Order: sequence, then structure tokens, then C-alpha cells
Amino acid sequence: MFSLSLPGIEVKYSLDISDPVLLVAGGRRPDPAWLGRVLPIFGRRWCADSGLIPCLEAGCIPDRLIGDADSTPPDLWRSASEAGALVTRHPQDKDLTDLQLALQTISKEIPGATVVVTGCWGGRFDHMYSNVFSAVWAREIGTRVLAFVDDRECMFLLEGEGTLDISADSAEAVLSLLPITFECRGVCIKNTKWELEDSLLSQMYPYSISNRTESGLASVKVQKGILGVYYGWLREW
Repeated sequence: MFSLSLPGIEVKYSLDISDPVLLVAGGRRPDPAWLGRVLPIFGRRWCADSGLIPCLEAGCIPDRLIGDADSTPPDLWRSASEAGALVTRHPQDKDLTDLQLALQTISKEIPGATVVVTGCWGGRFDHMYSNVFSAVWAREIGTRVLAFVDDRECMFLLEGEGTLDISADSAEAVLSLLPITFECRGVCIKNTKWELEDSLLSQMYPYSISNRTESGLASVKVQKGILGVYYGWLREW
């Protein structure tokens, strides 16, 4: 059992893992106060390009900085390097995104690693689409993305056969189940307004959207496939 404790929410996975990498990407910047509370939870902190900015705002020098430096002031890259971050700079004309480059490097340097990604929400749909399915690609090269998180919304990735128990400070939230693979079989969800038992969820018919927790608690299970368990706080919308 692995427990991921973040401000306002704790999630327990049916996994035997420890010390995941926190990867700060270059999407919507997490609230600095929230990120300042999250960074100490992780022993290894990496940044993909402009993910460096919120990391520095929260008072943290990352262990690794990877990307093409097209969205971060050069002096910040230089400062991070001088402060001890190991920097790998790539050309702007490249096939992989900065997030994909970071995941690829994690796979090479930390075999079998697990990763929690922040700085990944907001902005363009194509970026978010790429981020989510890059998690599937990362699994194929030996790295498992556990979650995409920030202070407004989270998506936890659950693989069959797996369970996920959510305990949040507030029940004022939406909870959606999103099939990341073409199908997810044997899906169960408990302690919500609309429950499921041994159900089939398909990308072609994504109906399990905007559920509600009754008390901030929920339990999700999947037998086969990769399921995105989305949790968003209503106070932000």
C-alpha cells in the first residue's frame, strides 16, 4: 500500500512503492503556497523547462532541469545550474515534448521509477492531451506516472488490477472516471452519489463524469486497463 498525501487530499494506492519523483512541468503554475507544502514530501524534484519558475518561486532548486529553454528566462536556467541543479538542454527543434524528455530521462536514470506530475493543467487542450497519453508511453519505457496534480484538480492513474482510496477534506468536489486505454473492465466505485459495480467503461462512451462524493471519501477499483480518476474541487469553478 502506498499513500500519497497532498494538501486537502490523501490517496492510497494498492501498490508497494516508495519515493516517487515530483516532476514540475510547464503548464498552469501551481499556487506557490501549495507547491511549497508539496515539495518537501518528495525526495527527488525534477523540472521540465518552465516548470523551473514555480519551483523557484516556492524556494526550491530542482535536482534535474530538462528541456529546450524556450519558455524560461536564460538567467533562471543559469541560476539553477549554479545552485546545483543538473541541467540537460535540448534543441528547440525536436520530436519529444519537454515533459516526454523528462520522463524518458527518468526512465534511463531511475529504472522502475514512479512519478507525480504537477504544473500540467490549464492552457491548450493539445498540451493536456499529450501530457496524459505521455503517461501511457512512459509506462512502456519503464516509468509509471501515478498522478497529475495541483491545488485545483487532480487525476490519479489506476491500472488493473488496482484499487484507489480517496480521503479529501471537502466533499465539495466532482469525481470522474476517464478510460485512458480503449476500455477499462471491472470498474467499481463506492461512497459516491452514483456507484458502479464490475462495469465496463469505454473511451467511445465516457459517461462516468461529474460524480459526487458523499463525505469526501471514495473507493475505486479496476480489473483491466488504465483508468484516470479525476478529482476537482468545486470551489475553484
